[in-house]
Amino acid sequence: MTMITAHSGSDNMGENSWTFIRFCLDRQLCFEVDVRQQTDGTLILAHDRQEVVPESVTLEQVFQAVANEKTTMTINCDLKEEGLEMAVFSLAQTYQIWTQIVLSGYVRVSWAAIWGKHIFYNIENQFEGKKLGDITEADLIETLQELAYQSVQIVNIHEGWLTELAREVGQQLGLTFSVWTVNELETIEYLASCGVYNITSRCAWAYLLWKKGAKSHAEILESQASLS
Repeated sequence: MTMITAHSGSDNMGENSWTFIRFCLDRQLCFEVDVRQQTDGTLILAHDRQEVVPESVTLEQVFQAVANEKTTMTINCDLKEEGLEMAVFSLAQTYQIWTQIVLSGYVRVSWAAIWGKHIFYNIENQFEGKKLGDITEADLIETLQELAYQSVQIVNIHEGWLTELAREVGQQLGLTFSVWTVNELETIEYLASCGVYNITSRCAWAYLLWKKGAKSHAEILESQASLS
């Protein structure tokens, strides 16, 4: 079954906010947070460095809440800086929730051979120095082959890059995909039917409500508001 992950700020919540974290915890919804590190070593939730403020949520606060409430959802830590892998791993081990943690973003490919499906490896990391608009399907296919050789199991890829050929080649190589950021309900449904491992969306809860029988996106948003 395809995992549905709430992009940071999904469903009209504030990005990397405690409101967003609480929203996901209350609904047992897998979620993504952006992670940076302060000069004192504190792991903080922020997409950009300038977003860090004294009241920013720390990753430890998130992990502590997950551990205390004995939740089982997966948390995708999107690393916005290089070299944070061990810091996140150690913190997750402290709270005994490493089994629920995924790392994406700036992750060294060598960790894939060690941590397997804990790594959603961002394929664009392999295209450093290239303009993303210049990447061809042939480039993607060649890179998928390289990643399979380097023991990557799950490739984190933009929905626009996951062509039918790329998906077929990935399957032949033993790869599966985490697709971001998919915000059309019908597209989420289609990709789930294709058997991708994960779909990250800004309307994750809306999609799950839609699957339960809501008739329209407007109805979903109305239902969501009543639950918030």
